[in-house]
Amino acid sequence: MDVVNYPTTGGTPSLLDSYPKRTAPVISRLLSSGGVILGKANMHELAWGITSDNAYFGPVHNPWNRTLIPGGSSGGSAASVASRFVPVALCSDTGGSCRIPAALTEEVSTSNPKLFWKMLNKLVVVIVSF
Repeated sequence: MDVVNYPTTGGTPSLLDSYPKRTAPVISRLLSSGGVILGKANMHELAWGITSDNAYFGPVHNPWNRTLIPGGSSGGSAASVASRFVPVALCSDTGGSCRIPAALTEEVSTSNPKLFWKMLNKLVVVIVSF
């Protein structure tokens, strides 16, 4: 998700110098509600896979067992929450990219906007997949 001053690489080296001109609306809304961005998380290259084993930025490890994958494509977001580094993270889900990592790291994923905002009543940290 685009955040001004943060690269949006999609996990691929061809976008290393890609800096968005605008922040994504969901990020802007979270920031205006008091959210804080700690950084961006690793992911499967171009969200095209379910392992989050990224050949360019390195693999994402499951925090419960480093020999297991966290799933993908948004494995970095799920690993950040599962390791208790952050209470919540954002990800994009077109084919299970949030649901699979949530299941493999024993976390919860929702695509219901009303439930999402209810769960984030007092958001303090945001990590987004890059």
